[in-house]
Amino acid sequence: MRHLADSTTTRRPAALYRDGVQIHCANAPVAFPVPGGVIEVATSPYGLRRMHYVRDDGSVRMLRPHPRSTEGLRARFDERFPRTSAVIGAVAVVVLLVGLAVTLSVVGEAVTGIPVVAEHVGAFSSPIHLPPWAKVALPVAGFVAALERSLMLRNSRLALMGA
Repeated sequence: MRHLADSTTTRRPAALYRDGVQIHCANAPVAFPVPGGVIEVATSPYGLRRMHYVRDDGSVRMLRPHPRSTEGLRARFDERFPRTSAVIGAVAVVVLLVGLAVTLSVVGEAVTGIPVVAEHVGAFSSPIHLPPWAKVALPVAGFVAALERSLMLRNSRLALMGA
């Protein structure tokens, strides 16, 4: 499978290859018919979201990404260094949760700063005041954490909100 192959358009084509020869190409999300079932492919703005072989009997098996793709490189790192990979994943989730908490606090302060809203619910003063360097570092770290989760094909609504 190849995705993001067409840089001249916003479409995200996925191509299916057998023995090095392209046999199908379509825009994701797509289900490629193969003997015994279909291969379902879906992408997100951050990369591959789903790549499963769904058999005719309904059973599902997750397919491995190409070894030279970014998802494949991350999967290989996970196989070679499982503990380090788990720590990286945990740190990514913590970064996303901290980013979410800071964002909600800042948004809450901004919304309650509107006079009409402040009259009805009161004013909220955020207890979090970041130095200028952290205001840049936190969104960058959130983007990297969301990217890491998507490369592991473990993206979620949380990962998408953090970026």
